[in-house]
Amino acid sequence: MNEEVANRVVSFAITTTRLTGRVLHDAMKSMEAMIRANSRAVGRTKDVTPKGRQSVKQLVGQGRGVEADSIADDGVRLFNRIAKKYGVDFAIMKDKTQKPAVYTVLVKSPDKETLNQIMKEYTARYMKVNEKGQTKESIREKLDKFKAIVAAIPRKVKDKVMEHTR
Repeated sequence: MNEEVANRVVSFAITTTRLTGRVLHDAMKSMEAMIRANSRAVGRTKDVTPKGRQSVKQLVGQGRGVEADSIADDGVRLFNRIAKKYGVDFAIMKDKTQKPAVYTVLVKSPDKETLNQIMKEYTARYMKVNEKGQTKESIREKLDKFKAIVAAIPRKVKDKVMEHTR
C-alpha cells in the first residue's frame, strides 16, 4: 500500500519572499509542465521496432535472420503491396551494377511458410500483369483502335441535289 502512495505523491519546493495564490498557481503550472515533459520523454525512449518497409540497416539490425530474393524493376510496387498485406518486415535494395534494374528484397518473416506464400502470390500476380506486357491498354491505344473501327465502317452516300421549283 505504501508503494502505491509513494508512486503517486509528488513533492516540490519553491522559494519565495511572499507566498501568494499567484505564486502557488505558477508553481503548480510549472510542475505540471515538468511532469508532462518527463512523461513524453519516457514514452519516446521505448524501443519501438519499425514495421513494414524499412532500410536495410534497420532490418539487419533487429538481429533476426532475413531471406533475400530478387525481383524485377516493374515489380517493386506490387511486391510492396503484397508484403504489407502479409505484415512482414522487408527492405528493398537496388543492384546498381546491372543495366536493367534488378532489385534485391530482404524479407524478415515469422516463418518460412509465410515467405513462400508471399513469393508465390507475387510470382502469380507478376506473371498475370506481364502476360501481355501491361495490365490494361492505355486510353490512347483504345481511342486509336476505335477510330480505326469507325473509319472502316462504310458510309451511306447521300446525294444532295437542290431542285428549284416555280
